[in-house]
Amino acid sequence: MMRTSISGMAAQASRLTAVSDNIANADTTGYKRSSIEFTDLVIPGGRGSSKTASLYESGSVVPHTRQAVSTQGTFRYTTSPTDLALDGNGFFIVKNEAGNPLLTRAGSFIPDGEGFLYNSAGYYLQGYPVTDGQVQSVANGFAGLEKVNIRSFDLEAIPSTEGNFSVNLPAGADAVTGTLPTANIAGAEYTQKSSLTTYDNLGNSKIVDVYMTKTSTNTWE
Repeated sequence: MMRTSISGMAAQASRLTAVSDNIANADTTGYKRSSIEFTDLVIPGGRGSSKTASLYESGSVVPHTRQAVSTQGTFRYTTSPTDLALDGNGFFIVKNEAGNPLLTRAGSFIPDGEGFLYNSAGYYLQGYPVTDGQVQSVANGFAGLEKVNIRSFDLEAIPSTEGNFSVNLPAGADAVTGTLPTANIAGAEYTQKSSLTTYDNLGNSKIVDVYMTKTSTNTWE
């Protein structure tokens, strides 16, 4: 009798614990509510001595916790461009420090110093690499997954390697007899100057000055 009463109180304590957890985590990103289901455990009666009747053994209540991990959560606006959300079925695949794959529907991720996305638990988001616009996914397995890196989606600058430059030279200009422009053009003399805009491997603009100097009749440098 006491065992039956204790199991009932323990089951109700589990139910109250689940309710309190649901209330405490109402604003927790990715949290899914828990519920408690009860199962009656009936123990069959035993036999005493050969001359006695069957002895009654009391049953008990067993609580079972159910978590709605696959239910659709609410969508919330964030200011982080790397926050994600799932619409419908599915999970994000993350890996812990030991390399074990885990599933979650919480999509709050931030990049580390190398551009890899990870969540508040330190687990890195996993995905399949994109090669020539194609993704080779693996069904029912985690083979081929890699840490998602957002740096690979940054624009990569291509430095300038060549250009076209056309000018009309003034035929009637006087020839320059002084010091011609070099790397150090301080005090140099020239006839005309123009400029080109080029770009380095970081995408920064660089101005290239082009000096045109008439050194003699129909001769320019």
